[in-house]
Amino acid sequence: GGAIAGTVLTALSVAALAATAGLAGPPGMVSAGLAYIALFVGTAVTGVLCLEMTHEAVGATERTTVTSTGSLSLQSGGILANLTLGTLATQAGLAAAWGAAAVVMVSSALLFVRMPVAVDPSPARVLPARSGSG
Repeated sequence: GGAIAGTVLTALSVAALAATAGLAGPPGMVSAGLAYIALFVGTAVTGVLCLEMTHEAVGATERTTVTSTGSLSLQSGGILANLTLGTLATQAGLAAAWGAAAVVMVSSALLFVRMPVAVDPSPARVLPARSGSG
C-alpha cells in the first residue's frame, strides 16, 4: 500500500509540474519547488519500500541478480524517456511532456496491485502464562 501511495504522490507531483509549466516568476518557482519536493518524497518512499519488498521476496543468492535486472530496467526507462520526452516537449510543449510522464508514472502504480502480500514466516512468539502464586 505504501509503495502505491508513494508512486501516486510522485505522479501527482509530475502532474502539478505539467499544470504549472506556464507559470512565470515567483508563482512558477514556488509551484515548481513544491512539486519537486513532493516528487522526491514520493520517489524516496517508493524506493525504500520496493527495496524492502525485494529483500523479503528474494533470497540472498538471487538478490544481486534481481538488483542488477532492476537497475537495467531503470536505465532502459531513462533512455526511452530521454529519447521521447525531449522531442515531445519540443513539439507539443513542456506541459505535454510532464503530462505524459505523469500518466506513465500513475500507470506504473498498477504494477503493485497484483503483488502478493508478504507473510511473516516466523511464528509469533507467545510467552508462557505464569502459573501459581509467586
